[in-house]
Formats: sequence, structure tokens, C-alpha cells
Amino acid sequence: MQETLIHFAEQHLYLHIVLIIFCTAAILIAMALDLFFGIRKAHERGQPTTSRGLKMTSRKAVKYLVPFLVLSLIDFIGSPLCAAPYFSMGWAAWCVLCEFRSIREKAWEKAEIERQDRTVQAIISEHDLSKMAQKFAAAVFEEAKNRDIVPAEKTQTDENQEPENAKQ
Repeated sequence: MQETLIHFAEQHLYLHIVLIIFCTAAILIAMALDLFFGIRKAHERGQPTTSRGLKMTSRKAVKYLVPFLVLSLIDFIGSPLCAAPYFSMGWAAWCVLCEFRSIREKAWEKAEIERQDRTVQAIISEHDLSKMAQKFAAAVFEEAKNRDIVPAEKTQTDENQEPENAKQ
């Protein structure tokens, strides 16, 4: 019986432990890189790096590592059935992908996202639902015009022209 448990530990648990350690390292390295590039982007935009901004990294660590811990425990429980810690590896891959996308954002894109967030917060702070809907629609239409998504308005000559198939 003791040999069976030792063999099981050598076959499955050691592999699980090593892979989970690698996944943890990947998440922590990705978070550190995101912190470094986030500070750099803040300097590019001329924003000061405050403790409030740096606390976001610790909140992110909690968001990433608590589910990772739970999934690691699930992987350990399921280690007799699974050859590798698939749940932990999947969550780690998702976290690294999110951090990679965060790093790839340009500084101006981040400023645009924050501007849109401030607009939505200002609109939400009003308690009148109809005014909120009007302001939101106006902001969306203005953004669409800025990005040339909305077609140009019809001219008077366009309205007076007959369609080609109307002459037949």
C-alpha cells in the first residue's frame, strides 16, 4: 500500500506541483510586466504614479490568485483522473492573455477608455432616466461622427434624384 502511494505521488502529484508552480510564476511575471508598463504609460500621459494606482495591482493579484488557488485544489483532488492540472493551466493562460492585452494597449487608447468611463459615470450620476438616455445617445452619435462611422448627411440634390429603376 505504501509503495502504491509513493508511486502515485511520483507519477501524478509531482508533475501537478511542478506545473502549478510554473503557472503561478507565469501569472506573477505577467503581472509584474503589466505593472512596469502601466507605470511607463502613466509617465507618457503625464499622470503621477500614486499609491492608489499601484493598489490596483494588489487587487488584480487577488482576482487572479484566489481562483487559481481554488482551481489548483480542484486539480489536486482530480489528480488521479487527470494527467495534468488542466484547470489551473487554463486559468493561468487566461490571466497571462489578459495581462498581455493590457500591456499591448497604447497609452492613448488607455486615455480614451478612461475618458469614455468618465462620460458614462457622469451620465449615470444623474437620476433622470430620460436625460441619461438622451446624453448617452448624443455621446454615442458624437463618437460615431468623430470616427466617420455615420454616413454623411444627404444633400438636397440626392433627395431630388430619381432611382435608376424608377424610369422604366
